Amino acid sequence: VGIEIKYNDFSRITRQMTVDRPTDSSREIYECSIKLFGDAWDKKPVRLLGIRTANLGEDGDPEQMSIMDMMSQGEENSLAKPSHDKLKKLDRALDEIKEKFGRDTITRASLLENDDDE
Repeated sequence: VGIEIKYNDFSRITRQMTVDRPTDSSREIYECSIKLFGDAWDKKPVRLLGIRTANLGEDGDPEQMSIMDMMSQGEENSLAKPSHDKLKKLDRALDEIKEKFGRDTITRASLLENDDDE
């Protein structure tokens, strides 16, 4: 996952990071992008913010599980972070709704603008 920040003076910086395993989860890509932006932004006005991904796999490619994945499968804690499979199912459902009813039909709450911050 990579970002590019172009400032109002047209200077620019790029930052990137590699995720632990292949992902097509918009949530994971969003979280990586937020971290990269938070680490790189120097509080100057931004003209452009770009987010990109690379080394994408095909749907159905085998995935290597980590020891943490195997341990979390046995947990019944409802407060635990959603599993990778649950995130994939959620993204698939969101994509189907957007395809049927339009791109702006449904949005993650975490992406909504908070007017209290102004």
